[in-house]
Amino acid sequence: MKRGAVILASIVFLVAGGVVSAFFTMVYLSNQAHIRDNPSVEGTLTVEFYRAGNARGEYRRRTLLTYSIDGQTYTVQAGYHLASHRTGQLVDLYYDPDNPKNAVIDEGSLFAETFPIVIGAVFFLSGATMLIAEIRKKMTKKRMLAEGVQIRAEIVNIRPKLNLKINNRHPTEIVLIGRCFGEDREFISDYICKEESHIRQLIEKRHITSLPVYVDSKNPKKYYVELSSVSSLL
Repeated sequence: MKRGAVILASIVFLVAGGVVSAFFTMVYLSNQAHIRDNPSVEGTLTVEFYRAGNARGEYRRRTLLTYSIDGQTYTVQAGYHLASHRTGQLVDLYYDPDNPKNAVIDEGSLFAETFPIVIGAVFFLSGATMLIAEIRKKMTKKRMLAEGVQIRAEIVNIRPKLNLKINNRHPTEIVLIGRCFGEDREFISDYICKEESHIRQLIEKRHITSLPVYVDSKNPKKYYVELSSVSSLL
């Protein structure tokens, strides 16, 4: 996965998580209003599998609600299905007196009702975090190339970035030591979306022993390692 793909993935996470969270928040609020304003009745759940109308003929799962009001029995499909739903399970339903087919389940569990919202929020925050990190990296690179002090730092290690996985693999980072403002400092490159062994072979084959580093003159902890000589080999 290259850098552009990382940005694309972060946007997908951001949008998908936002849509899912917003949708289920609206469902939750609507159900709560329905429960608050309408009478209740006991109903029975039926969980069944049905063949989807697609080319692959997949089987899907749905939950049906069966309940009686004034001697008339209604069977309607629940708006969503939870893994905790079981055939024969008794639940409290809240129905619209003017339209008894409009009924919702009182799950009785805040966790069950808000779980999809939480999942959507996690995806949204993950996407937002990834996107903000990429934007900050681009801004730092632009500023360092324009204003930073350029030095040459020696490559001392090529290692996997163990706290990150992309496509179930650890990307690679390069560790360098360079003389900056009167002392030797360690610099760590941004990650490269290739395995450590592959990057090591390329660098050794091309005899790359050092890389340019652009350092903030006011704060040496802020820097940018220029990786163009490595990325051009990929």
